[in-house]
Amino acid sequence: MKKYNIPALIRAIRLMGRRKYVFLGAVFFFCGMEVFGAVLSTTGLQRIVNGTGNGDTALFLSGLFRTIFGIVLWEIYAPLCQYLRELSAAGTMRDVKTGLCEHILKLPAGYHDQTASGEVLSSLTNDCACLERIYTNTFCEVCRYAIDGIGGVVIMAVIDWRFAIVVFSLGLISVRISSYFSSRLEENGTQEQKQLAKTSAGAYELIQAAKTIRLFRLQKKKQLEMEESARSEAEIKVKGAGISAAMNSAITAVNSGVYVAILLVGALFVRFELSDWGTVIALMSLKGIADMLFVYCLEYLADMQKDLAGAKRLFAIFDREEEEVSDCFKIEEMDCCETMRNGCCETMGNACCETMGNACCETGDSEVPIFLRNVSFSYEEGKPVLSNFSMEIRDRSLTVLAGESGSGKSTVMKILLAFYAPSAGEVIFRRKMKHRKEQSGMPDCSREQVGQRFGDLAGETGAHGAQTAPHTEPPVTLEQLRQMTAYVPQDAMLSGGNVRENIAGGNPSLPDEAVRKAAGLAGADEFIRSMPDGYDSLLADSGKNLSGGQRQRIAIARALAKDAPVLLLDEVTSALDPETAEQITETIRKISREKAVLWISHDDKAEKIADYVYRL
Repeated sequence: MKKYNIPALIRAIRLMGRRKYVFLGAVFFFCGMEVFGAVLSTTGLQRIVNGTGNGDTALFLSGLFRTIFGIVLWEIYAPLCQYLRELSAAGTMRDVKTGLCEHILKLPAGYHDQTASGEVLSSLTNDCACLERIYTNTFCEVCRYAIDGIGGVVIMAVIDWRFAIVVFSLGLISVRISSYFSSRLEENGTQEQKQLAKTSAGAYELIQAAKTIRLFRLQKKKQLEMEESARSEAEIKVKGAGISAAMNSAITAVNSGVYVAILLVGALFVRFELSDWGTVIALMSLKGIADMLFVYCLEYLADMQKDLAGAKRLFAIFDREEEEVSDCFKIEEMDCCETMRNGCCETMGNACCETMGNACCETGDSEVPIFLRNVSFSYEEGKPVLSNFSMEIRDRSLTVLAGESGSGKSTVMKILLAFYAPSAGEVIFRRKMKHRKEQSGMPDCSREQVGQRFGDLAGETGAHGAQTAPHTEPPVTLEQLRQMTAYVPQDAMLSGGNVRENIAGGNPSLPDEAVRKAAGLAGADEFIRSMPDGYDSLLADSGKNLSGGQRQRIAIARALAKDAPVLLLDEVTSALDPETAEQITETIRKISREKAVLWISHDDKAEKIADYVYRL
């Protein structure tokens, strides 16, 4: 069972969901009808030979009718079954590829950091192709030849059981040969898929870094690397071909011996009048059908081992656990009444909520949307990157995080984006609670009510009646955490489509007014309007038809369009010319007057305009 990867095959079939019933029904119906057709053709051939030899016209015509009827029947059911198989396989592969992409996007950041993009691409292409071949070719052929072959042996036993014993006994030798080679073919298939992934990774890097390779005269080096990769791939394929050739040669030799045995035994039976030539010829024809089990089925079974090796690589990705939110991340909701209670608002009672809206005040603790408290983190055990690091990102201010390369600045950003969880400490996101009018009116925010509501939580009273007590709403989800932040990376990645779609991001229903407002705040509106089609102008791959500064401004606009309370910027000016960098810096300064901004930067100018500076 293990040698033939039956568990992996069962999983591949289960992956089809409800389609597996149509798929398996089409496969086995086809096989059953083919066995029935074999019965018609074999008995028809027997009747034709005996009718011709005996001069029996009725026997001859009945044999001819059976043969023709079997051919017509095949022409009807074969195309229908093939269509149903292909339909089920196409739908399954569509769902598999979609599900694989969704799953990969939900995998922890560590997987993406440690796995080459080319290897992921290989899974989406080569490994998926292996799974598709199982559905459309190898599994169907294995079932077909196995069932047809078994049917042939059974029919042979009905006609003359003595011949069936000879065929079945010698056929078991072929099964043993196939079992021996199958494990070697699976191992070879696994090596082949791994090498294909390496080749894909090299090709992907070659395309991505084509300009750099030419500028630094790396063509020779990269060419040698690709040649080595292609050579290794060819060697693995040749080795696999050698294994298959050896297996097929051994099986064919056994099969030829079976033919000789049937012919000799048949001649002896006819000689001693134990059978007739019509039966012997029919049995020889059935031997061709029995070969489906002992020759062709085993050959396709060997091919399926290679496809299952690729499918198992896919299953390994599906088996990886998706990212989960750590207990270190918390979301606290600040009540407007609490803010008032702390003495930051002069307006009393219900008028506070009514006049100031959902957020009573713009000062006090509510100004700090994110806390990092005593955060520690390490990628490898015993090699800490952060140790008891604390930081506050305040509302309507610019916070700059500076430090030498490798000091952990980008790690802080990854933690804030919930890509990594700290090994110790807390990351607290604070948002203001939104009050809604109840039927009885606005919530009571009087000092007495505030003291009653929060005193129970805090257990203590202060100068204004209660201790500060934010609301915590477990459990926190990754979606909630990431709604709190918008991110602009160092290398702005723009997608295909027009400018409007890039700024709107994953929200196609975002109003045009909001898109233009975000672009204006990012300083991108002017150059976008100057483009041939304005916001409808199409962008080249990764925005190559824009300058670096223009790409960066659109990336900032995209982050602003998300309307998150905190904007995270990672070295957004490091690759820009001084003039463009200065313009982007001024844009960031203006944005920081509207929301909380954290900027990782080596630029001294960033520190000069910053409200708060942290160093690592």
